[in-house]
Amino acid sequence: MKRIVLEMGRGALFCPATGIQILGDFGCKPSPKTAFIYCTEVDEFEFVKPEFLPLLAEARATSSKWFKPFLQLLDGPEHSRLIVFTIKSGQAPGNGFTVHVGIDMNDTGETSR
Repeated sequence: MKRIVLEMGRGALFCPATGIQILGDFGCKPSPKTAFIYCTEVDEFEFVKPEFLPLLAEARATSSKWFKPFLQLLDGPEHSRLIVFTIKSGQAPGNGFTVHVGIDMNDTGETSR
């Protein structure tokens, strides 16, 4: 797994594999290659592919603060093609959001091309 942190004012995130917009003024919409979309402020996944649910259950069983353990479970060689974008928006606490978007670059889903 690779992690990329982006700090943005307002903007959009497009899937690097498909070119499909994932985040924007409309909210969140996964592309076929999106593994998960997790919103820190509400402590919930907006989307998670079924194959990641066992890892999520394992992480939730270890701690009430389970998102970091979830990411640690994704840090093995079997997930080497996973990229997790952490998008931070807003300058002051309560005036922004943080969203984590996992893109499975190994997935064989459709592309927009």
